[in-house]
Amino acid sequence: MAAALLLRLRALVASCFFGSAPALENDDILWEILTRLSPLPSSLLRASLVCKCWRVLFSDPGFLRCFRAHHRTPPLLGFFQSPAFTPLLRAPDRISPERFSVPQPRHGCLFVCCVRHGLALFLNQKLLEAVVWDPVVGFQQTISYAPKFRVHGVDGHGAVLRTTTTAADGGDGSVCFKVVLRCIKERSGDGDTMNVFMAIYESATRKWSKTSSTVIPSDYYSFVPNVLVGNALCGFLQWSTGILEFDLGTNTVSVVQTPKSTHTGNSAFTRVVRTEDRGH
Repeated sequence: MAAALLLRLRALVASCFFGSAPALENDDILWEILTRLSPLPSSLLRASLVCKCWRVLFSDPGFLRCFRAHHRTPPLLGFFQSPAFTPLLRAPDRISPERFSVPQPRHGCLFVCCVRHGLALFLNQKLLEAVVWDPVVGFQQTISYAPKFRVHGVDGHGAVLRTTTTAADGGDGSVCFKVVLRCIKERSGDGDTMNVFMAIYESATRKWSKTSSTVIPSDYYSFVPNVLVGNALCGFLQWSTGILEFDLGTNTVSVVQTPKSTHTGNSAFTRVVRTEDRGH
């Protein structure tokens, strides 16, 4: 498959310099072949140097949508840690740490809370603020905690997700997003359970939702990454018999009971993952 694709690409490149080719004259075939180029950041840029026809095609929003749909998962550029950026790709696709330099706050310090859909979420516990950052376009927005979280604080866990896509995906090009924060408070007079509070901020309305809460056991629990499954975020907290689930449609938090086979007494041995059929 790869060898055949390479031969077809070579024929197309040669035709640009030495004459026309039937495949080059067929936009559908050309589209299908170029859609299968590598998803690495430099692929389309380097291929666009072949000829004007390809450059025009690569600027077509429809082609870019198909390109992303074909590859599904984009390459991992790197990761943030405390909170510097560490690149993973080699040149010419390597992103320098300076290029993704984390914005500095007025006071306090930022630590990474979540990265999803090309957006990074940082929390500033001193100023009680969340910072959403798109390192590619340089977008940055600071959000004050919801009133409930300004009182009880945030225990360092939350989520960010993009709700409006770029112009190439059919959106208006603006960065719209949602931020979910979570905090825990011990229930007075009850040493066996704890209250979990969660709320969601929508950049489209610039408002926080009403705070939703649930009760969980106060025995051993662990902080786990959240996973987007359908229209819900699963994870945040995990204990021997359950995990949290936040419904993005109703803005409510609930408990999902885990199978009895996983009740090991130590939740650190299990993780929430998304399966191929988008379940968990």
